[in-house]
Amino acid sequence: MADRPRYGCIEAGGTKFVLGVASGPDDIIATTRVETTTPAVT
Repeated sequence: MADRPRYGCIEAGGTKFVLGVASGPDDIIATTRVETTTPAVT
């Protein structure tokens, strides 16, 4: 798996950001979700 490419993914919406790392569309390695509130807090 070390020779496979890695991609960083960001989906930015009005209420959350979803961040991820994947080596392809069917191989998502990790994701996390960040809720958005005010600009200063986010």
